[in-house]
Amino acid sequence: MTQYNIVYGLVWLLAILSLRKNSQPSVYLYLLQVMLLAFFVGFKFQTGYDWPIYEAHYAAVANGEAFYLEFEFGYGWLVQIATSMGLTFEQFSAFISIVEVLFIAFAVRRFFPGYCLVVMAVMYSVPDFYLIPTFSLLRQGLAVSIFLIGVYKFFSGNKIIGFVLFAIACSFHYSVAGGVLLLILVSTVPLSRVTFLLVFLISVMLYISSFDIIRGIVEVLIVYVNPKYMIYLDRDVFNASLAYRGAFALVSLVFFVCIYTAWLKRDSFAGEQRYERTSVLTYKLAFLGLLVPLIIFGFPTLSTRYQFFFAIFLVGGALEALQKLTYASRFVMVFLIAIIAYLPFYRFLSSPLSIVYIPYQSQMFYDHTNSTGQDRTNDLLNQLDVLWSK
Repeated sequence: MTQYNIVYGLVWLLAILSLRKNSQPSVYLYLLQVMLLAFFVGFKFQTGYDWPIYEAHYAAVANGEAFYLEFEFGYGWLVQIATSMGLTFEQFSAFISIVEVLFIAFAVRRFFPGYCLVVMAVMYSVPDFYLIPTFSLLRQGLAVSIFLIGVYKFFSGNKIIGFVLFAIACSFHYSVAGGVLLLILVSTVPLSRVTFLLVFLISVMLYISSFDIIRGIVEVLIVYVNPKYMIYLDRDVFNASLAYRGAFALVSLVFFVCIYTAWLKRDSFAGEQRYERTSVLTYKLAFLGLLVPLIIFGFPTLSTRYQFFFAIFLVGGALEALQKLTYASRFVMVFLIAIIAYLPFYRFLSSPLSIVYIPYQSQMFYDHTNSTGQDRTNDLLNQLDVLWSK
């Protein structure tokens, strides 16, 4: 866990150093933080749980052989280009991972320039927002990063360029289509703060009571869509105690209050320069990031993946509430966030299911002949088989 903790400390140190009274954080500090995160994930070696499949597919394409899985055509073309250039799988994976982090960082800087380093620090602290997507979800991670650039263009009035980027992102992972539909929904339908408040309260009640409406709907529709996906109804199951559900609901409430307060302040002081950069649509997307895991909690894999589409808005929108505080109070609050955020971070690192991430293996400093990546992946699969059999 040492490498992860060192990066955690450096990322948050840079975030705290970036806090200023009356100006945006230094571009150089942000660049340093982003490079740290990009190279940390880019130079991983056999870390994560999906790499064996991607590596086998890459080798098959390089050798001109057929592969038993069919990926999206955009990703397939990218692999063909990389293999034709003679890149190894590790080099190809590093390139995609670094580009993914850089694209996400670009979007964060554009949407939340005043707290960009803090947003990236929180993203790293929540495993579903950084460690899992960037270390394991090669196709979807890249797709989401391109999607976020498309959202920025969409916000800026360049909707044609935005939809071109959405199409490119969808060619890497078809789940982007769902993210685009949600974006169109919140940007065309007049949804007010009160509407989101009502939906949030209903979602929390359903979540606390474990009343899974979505699973019931899917059980009916999946028969007509493709019965082969019924396996996910058995394996992707939400299983959490009442205490955990209560804690998650409480955390969600804190995020909701912060986003709601920031939106309210934005409308109250719309003429002030400090609120000019924050669009109402930003807060709506933040609420999407908050509501997704509460509404479709019955499918943890699906909910976390779609929450990743709007994670930067969820984090950045909540941090906008810090504008109400004095400089000293903001400094203390960010320091407290760094301490509190370590709880889910440590919980992930210490979980038996995180064996594919621990220890961190680097392409630059690790002896590849002694890699434990495959053994740890097999261990994870065995643990999952035991869980699914119960």
